[in-house]
Amino acid sequence: MRKLLALVVLALTVSACDIQTATAPGGDLTLHAVFDDSQDLTTGHDVQMSNVVIGSVGELELDGYRARARLDIVDGRDIPVGTKALIRRTSLLGAHFVDLIPPEGFDAESGPFLGDDDEIADTASQLDVEQLAGQAALVLGAVDAKAVSSTVSAADEALDGRGPQINQLIAKSAGVVDTLQSQQDALVGAIDGLSAISAQYAPRSPDVVALLESVDAATRTVAANRDRAVVATQNLIALARSVDATVLAPHTERIIGLLDQTAPVLGVLADRSESITGLFEDIAFFNEVFPTVQANGQVLIQAWLDPTVLTGGQVDVTDPAGIIISLLNQVA
Repeated sequence: MRKLLALVVLALTVSACDIQTATAPGGDLTLHAVFDDSQDLTTGHDVQMSNVVIGSVGELELDGYRARARLDIVDGRDIPVGTKALIRRTSLLGAHFVDLIPPEGFDAESGPFLGDDDEIADTASQLDVEQLAGQAALVLGAVDAKAVSSTVSAADEALDGRGPQINQLIAKSAGVVDTLQSQQDALVGAIDGLSAISAQYAPRSPDVVALLESVDAATRTVAANRDRAVVATQNLIALARSVDATVLAPHTERIIGLLDQTAPVLGVLADRSESITGLFEDIAFFNEVFPTVQANGQVLIQAWLDPTVLTGGQVDVTDPAGIIISLLNQVA
């Protein structure tokens, strides 16, 4: 029994060396990247491109004073030459991963592409919250005792002769404290109410978890598209500068002149608004009536002729044939 237990412990000890990479994605393509700071990157963490997992970190080792990472890429994925490797987080508190950023303008069909055991030269690591806090501490630590002494001296000069004002401030603070004490029962009731609300919504904890997961997914999306947003903003700034330099600045006087010429025309149109309205109403009436007086593309015109005009007043209305003959004789 003891021998069996010892064998089990030995097997678990041996297998624990690769337990992080046992299910990690990988393939025949192996790349290398050297970082100044590996952050909390460990073996088995994802390798992504365009927010899609394409491999994993197979090994981490110290190369001089820098961290050398082996990147195992899944089969069928070509990595362009000039790709940048960036260590970042999946979210604010998420796991680290290696983000491969391809160069702009590369040809996805013809490459060129990195080969097996090639090294990615362009690498970087995003600063964590802890590192930012550390840098802030260094800034605060740079404030020496002399600077603090000067600040205290300046405060002493500022407070000189302001004792009554400080006493009033202390008195007002005491009044605030008394008010809080008098409202102690109300505060206790508010706290009890919050407790009741928390108990009421406790059964909705799965919904709260789903909400937190949605927020986590949103932060991942923002982190993944941060570089694109920066590039888009830079392009908009460049476009605005180009428009200002090529259109507005060289042609300012001409634009002002055109506006000055347009102003009288717009004034006349404003004064003739009723006439313009009547014109459009006439056009609308014509479009409505026109189809009733045309056939096969020809306009039908009906003319009423007074035969007495052509015949000199001698017309026998009971003899249509005679009227036509008289008309023809007048035309001839």
